[in-house]
Amino acid sequence: MAVLRSFPVVVEVMGWDEAFLGSDTDDPKALAHDVRHAVRAQAGLSCSVGIGDNLLRAKIATEFAKPTPGSASGPGTGVFVPTEANWGEVMADLPTQALWGIGTRTARRLADRGLHTVRDLGAADPVALAADLGPSLGPYYVQLGRGIGRASVEGSPWVPRSRSRGPGGVRPHLTFASERRKIIVIARRDSGCRRPGHRRPGHRRPGQWRPGQWRPGQWSRGQPNQGQRCR
Repeated sequence: MAVLRSFPVVVEVMGWDEAFLGSDTDDPKALAHDVRHAVRAQAGLSCSVGIGDNLLRAKIATEFAKPTPGSASGPGTGVFVPTEANWGEVMADLPTQALWGIGTRTARRLADRGLHTVRDLGAADPVALAADLGPSLGPYYVQLGRGIGRASVEGSPWVPRSRSRGPGGVRPHLTFASERRKIIVIARRDSGCRRPGHRRPGHRRPGQWRPGQWRPGQWSRGQPNQGQRCR
């Protein structure tokens, strides 16, 4: 990332090996080639650069730019530029999973509704899809099919994302003390003790036993330990 920040651009880090660059330049292809050469010379790594008028198109462009036989359009040249004008030509007949933000599960849900390709998704009615998939996700998927996405690059620090479903996808900072408190709360809840000093209906204070009832120190096999308190 230090190599990228050496250029007069805004760097939005998306991971340890991926970032968006925002630049107001008249020759984005020249900038892209300069970045590739600098990364190769200073870091000894190869990279592909996708150029787009928004982050969605730039992200997808990197797949076309990768010089590998497994890329979406065959061997690339390291730089690719999708635009609003060639979006239909490049993406229309590809499956919806080729879009950034649509995985296997979402692609199946869309296919169940007759939306198999990017063309199908872009032509879908956002209102109808909102009623079916939700007011946020429905129109969002239609926007992806039409190549619409965020246009500004933000230079805020990168926050690693977890695979959990936590708020914002950010893994919370865990400590032994915080986890111990959670375990104590769960144990008290399951055993019926809500808080220190709480007395349940029929609860007797320690040291109070009925005649003939088992006492601590009189343990026998198969007899429950009823005299111990919740801690």
